[in-house]
Amino acid sequence: MTSFKTTLKIGLAATLLAMTSAASATTVTVPASATVDNAVDLAFTGALGFGVIRATASATDAQCVGITLSADPSVTALNTATLGGALEVDTACPNAAGSGTAALTSIDGAISRPEFTITGVPAFQQLNFAQPSITTLELTGNPSTAQVFELVDFTAFQTNATPAAAVTFGATALTADVNGEVTFTMGATLATDRAAAGQTAYQDATYSGSFDVTVIY
Repeated sequence: MTSFKTTLKIGLAATLLAMTSAASATTVTVPASATVDNAVDLAFTGALGFGVIRATASATDAQCVGITLSADPSVTALNTATLGGALEVDTACPNAAGSGTAALTSIDGAISRPEFTITGVPAFQQLNFAQPSITTLELTGNPSTAQVFELVDFTAFQTNATPAAAVTFGATALTADVNGEVTFTMGATLATDRAAAGQTAYQDATYSGSFDVTVIY
């Protein structure tokens, strides 16, 4: 009997082992994804406006003059600008020191600045700022020989910085606040262009154009 019981136990153990090795497995496939969104929201209100001016171009192509609208909202007046170097409008019209008859004067204070808002960036994110290219202001439909103005020497001023301050193009110029937002205003210099075919008079009309603002991050 003793021998029989031992044999039975061994047989039962072998049966359980066989059942264990024959167990089934089930596999499921789980999807995974990551969405990249590197865009920031850049919006603006208003426009760059120099108000009403008196303007005459130089008949000698030797002189250009300008008036500057500061990007700083606390500055309420337009200032006379000296052109030359980085502010050069045209190679034939390099500075305000040459002999000529160019004149540019503000006759009212109705200036305006565009205000920009950046949202959707991490708190205290630093951003670079590209300086806009020289832009022409002209009368729609006028011939290519008609007088134009040039917008040069663009500037910017971050209004929600602590303290609020001018920013430098091409550098890490803008810093988001704790909410991931940046607000800034822009200014520029409006300059006369050289006279075309001896025509020095600007027409009594609104000269207009546009420029691109690029934030790099």
